[in-house]
Amino acid sequence: MFKFLTYLSFFFLLIGAIFTILPMGTLAFLPLLFSIVLIVLTIKNKNNTQKKIIKIIIFSSSLAILIVIGKEIFVKDKVATDLKFKQEQMDSKKDAQKELEGL
Repeated sequence: MFKFLTYLSFFFLLIGAIFTILPMGTLAFLPLLFSIVLIVLTIKNKNNTQKKIIKIIIFSSSLAILIVIGKEIFVKDKVATDLKFKQEQMDSKKDAQKELEGL
């Protein structure tokens, strides 16, 4: 049971780390919280022979959660308006109107 919970927690940590790197927003919280919950269940298990792995997973999950929070607070995703495209669109519209008037 100890190994199963540890591997499952590590799997959720990897999924959360991938979601943290990709622009998924706060969706990364879900697997990271699952990872922490599974490690807490592992700690409650009496057979804690590999405490180093538990500490690494807790530290990594906490660090990834802090990174997700930092990205949400400090990184602003804004879409810039493309003025050149809008100007070309207006020009093509005017050209189309001139062609229609010429018919």
